Amino acid sequence: MSDVLEFLKAAIRNPLEVSTVFPTSKSLAETLLAHADLSRSKSVVELGAGTGAITKYLSPRLVYRDAYLGIELDPKMVDFLRAQKAYSGLRFETGLAENVLNWVQPSSVDVVVSSLPWTIFSTEMQASTIEAILQALKPGGVFVTYVCINATLYPNARGFINKLKSGFDDVYRSPVEWRNIPPAFIFKSSKGQNSKLVV
Repeated sequence: MSDVLEFLKAAIRNPLEVSTVFPTSKSLAETLLAHADLSRSKSVVELGAGTGAITKYLSPRLVYRDAYLGIELDPKMVDFLRAQKAYSGLRFETGLAENVLNWVQPSSVDVVVSSLPWTIFSTEMQASTIEAILQALKPGGVFVTYVCINATLYPNARGFINKLKSGFDDVYRSPVEWRNIPPAFIFKSSKGQNSKLVV
């Protein structure tokens, strides 16, 4: 329960940076990762690692643990992740997801997994973060994320989806994953040879 308590503390500390007080469920995490095809991936970046709600299911699937990078804005959450024995050998950094290229080379990442609260981001932050993800991914690389069903009512939800379709060659939206509070859609987006965000 320590991860849940740490997550709730973060939600209280920074309510505008956490879109729900409920951590990602096991069912949503596993469904999200099933779309990432980690068995064929070397370099994996996780954005919004939080307290490890997805990391705990991602970690055992990594082919190369030393090629993983988790980025989290809250330094207390990063300290928590670094202290977990289960994540020994994994690298966690504190910072904005849009600055991912501070830590990885362009066109070097196979998979980006995200728990970011897209629909509470400004239009500008959505665009800069998606552009950074596109730059980090290899051609053929995959970006997987989710949007909670209630968040699709936010004004920025449609803008986020349009940005995915603008930047990536192929965007797939899953059926609703009901085994999460709140339920959520998963988005899997693939980068083509000439993918570029047009806003």
